[in-house]
Amino acid sequence: MFFKVFLMCLFFTKFIFAIDMYGLIEGINNKLKNPQSSLENLQIWGNSNLKEASIILLPEIHDNAESLLNQLLIISLLKEQKKDLIILDESLKSLTKSPWELFSQKTLEIIAAIKQKNAQKSYNVEEFEQELQNLSRKFSQPGKYRLKVLNNNLLGFTLFKNIATPFYGWDDHAENSSMEKRNQVLINTLNKLSNSNKVIVVMLGSRHIPELDFYGSASLMCHQNNTIDEFFSSLRNKNKLQIGSTKNLYTYLQSNKYIVMFDKSLLTSMDATVEKYKNKLINCLD
Repeated sequence: MFFKVFLMCLFFTKFIFAIDMYGLIEGINNKLKNPQSSLENLQIWGNSNLKEASIILLPEIHDNAESLLNQLLIISLLKEQKKDLIILDESLKSLTKSPWELFSQKTLEIIAAIKQKNAQKSYNVEEFEQELQNLSRKFSQPGKYRLKVLNNNLLGFTLFKNIATPFYGWDDHAENSSMEKRNQVLINTLNKLSNSNKVIVVMLGSRHIPELDFYGSASLMCHQNNTIDEFFSSLRNKNKLQIGSTKNLYTYLQSNKYIVMFDKSLLTSMDATVEKYKNKLINCLD
């Protein structure tokens, strides 16, 4: 297991200090050809299993390249298993089809995440979106890998043309929308798709996932809870970190077969983020 983690770290390390963007794109493409080999530490949480789940949640940390790559590897694995998928992503209005091909869009996000790490910048949504626009313009110019409109009318890299995959939004389009409101939009979106007979795959920030909401809050709360049900029932006050905003989503998911899939390294990254919040808090959260 250690060797697998080392190889993944090595894969990104060689791109951090001087980004070989073409090499990175090729490296991602090669990994997608054999996704299982890079998913040895795959975690599956929820109330179902990979064979029976109708909803699959894929968490990410927006500026963490490894979590973004793992989303692509899992989706590639699901496609290998011939599952009929409909894929949703955040930051796009509910059920709006993206003009982008999934693997190309996420590859740009991976590059942007590495560039932000290289610059030692904290995640800022506006700056991240600006970097994505800059990369889009860069790859629209003539070069080894140029963004083009593929046969399915989606914008993407020709390297991914054989696996080009459409995706849709699940999010609230309003600015400064609360986590709770956005999660309600997600519930509404899932409800609309419930009779589609497709497996619904949702890419979303880790804080939108009930189990990870519970996991990340453990060291921040005044009262420790042994189970996720205790966690949601014990919340009495709204807090500035919006902990507990996934309660309604958790309730909704209990009546569906769902799983949460991610690499174990995500928890390590979450631990580091939670520690930063903990150091800034004067008092624990009630």
